[in-house]
Amino acid sequence: MRIARSAWRTQPWNNGGGLTHEVWRWAAAGVADDAYDLRLSVAEIDGAQPFSAFPGLDRWLVPLEASALTIVLAGAPAPMAPHHVFAFPGEAPAETRGHGRALDFNVIARRARGPVDVTVGTAAAVGAGRHLAVFALAETTLGGAGGPRLHRDDTWIELAAPPGPRAATAPVVWIAFPA
Repeated sequence: MRIARSAWRTQPWNNGGGLTHEVWRWAAAGVADDAYDLRLSVAEIDGAQPFSAFPGLDRWLVPLEASALTIVLAGAPAPMAPHHVFAFPGEAPAETRGHGRALDFNVIARRARGPVDVTVGTAAAVGAGRHLAVFALAETTLGGAGGPRLHRDDTWIELAAPPGPRAATAPVVWIAFPA
């Protein structure tokens, strides 16, 4: 399934400090309508901002472009380098410092569902019993010449993905999560 940027839903952050463009959310059977086991989004950050807390969830943040902002996790500041994966618990204090704007891709997953793998690159492996989401950082083709073509910011979803290696012609964000 391909999700184009035009399908994103825009909403304010839980703490009101920024905007989130929700790309996709997934919930296993039996999860309440307003809850999810995995959510993919793109956030706009304008200046110094505290992040919303998400107790019981794990988070991954991937800056999509260069920014003058720094991210502060567990009290340690780090530059928001493009395509670097920052992973942290949802209840941990997190914020940005400095001036400027940032645009980042976010993965939020329910910790109790099991491990989620978030990587950036042109290749990944999918284990048995996993779903796969792919966020395109540039124009790319998945799986060779006959595979799906994605535009920048498109997302590809494979529920019950067959195990094995995956490839893309340009770097993407690979998200493998429990089925």
